[in-house]
Amino acid sequence: MKSKSAKTIKPTPEYDSERETRVILERVESNISLLAEGHGTLNRKLDGLSNRLDNVESELGTIKIAAIENRNDIRTLKVGQGEIKNKLDTVINNTLANHEQRLLRLEAA
Repeated sequence: MKSKSAKTIKPTPEYDSERETRVILERVESNISLLAEGHGTLNRKLDGLSNRLDNVESELGTIKIAAIENRNDIRTLKVGQGEIKNKLDTVINNTLANHEQRLLRLEAA
C-alpha cells in the first residue's frame, strides 16, 4: 500500500501560459522603465537646448540691432563723404581758377 505521507507530484506541463505571461509582463515593464528613463533624459537635453536657443536668439537680436546701426552709420558717412568731395572739388576748382587768372595777369604784365 501507498503511504499517505508521500506527496503526489504533478507533472509540469511543457507550456505554462501564466508563467509566460508574467515573464512577458516583466519584460514590458522593464522596457517601459527604460523608455521613461530615456524620455526624461531627452526632456532634460531639450530643456538645455531650449535655454541655449534662447541665448542665441537674444544674441542674434543684439547683432541685428548693431548691424542696423552700422548700416545707418555707413549711409551717413557716405553722404558726408560726398559732401566733403563736392566742397573739396569746389575749393580746388576755385583755387585753380584764381591761379590761372594770376598767371594770366603776370604773363600780360
